[in-house]
Amino acid sequence: MNRAKCLVDGQEWAAEEFSRQDLQWQKPRRKSFVCLACNAPAVYRAGAQRRPSFAAQHTADCALKAVAGWSAFKFLQ
Repeated sequence: MNRAKCLVDGQEWAAEEFSRQDLQWQKPRRKSFVCLACNAPAVYRAGAQRRPSFAAQHTADCALKAVAGWSAFKFLQ
């Protein structure tokens, strides 16, 4: 996910915007997010080989839930 809501400050964050914050500031917030559509718990993910994003265990009917095994690459093949 590109966006999630932080439970610490109540703000909606874009993953790229969150990644630009100080690491000490990020630390207590990284695991304090929820999905904007289903309110499932979410976490912030980033790394040297990974784009900043949020991950969640979405509810079955969540509009933001990714379909397993499907990608734009497969669609274009």
